[in-house]
Amino acid sequence: MKRCKLTYWTGDKGGDGEFVTIEALLNIKDINRLMSDTPPKFIEAIINDGEWMAIPVENINKMVQVY
Repeated sequence: MKRCKLTYWTGDKGGDGEFVTIEALLNIKDINRLMSDTPPKFIEAIINDGEWMAIPVENINKMVQVY
């Protein structure tokens, strides 16, 4: 698992939304799959001390590893 900061688009049904930045733990396998020819549609993230979240890859704007 690697700690990363993700900035992604979160919207509502009306088309409005905003970019949100979160800090999350990502599986190294998911990070490697993002670089492949066929990236996954979603990646799994662990946020807020153990909550699981599925993030649509097409909504990710920026991902930075936190050391």
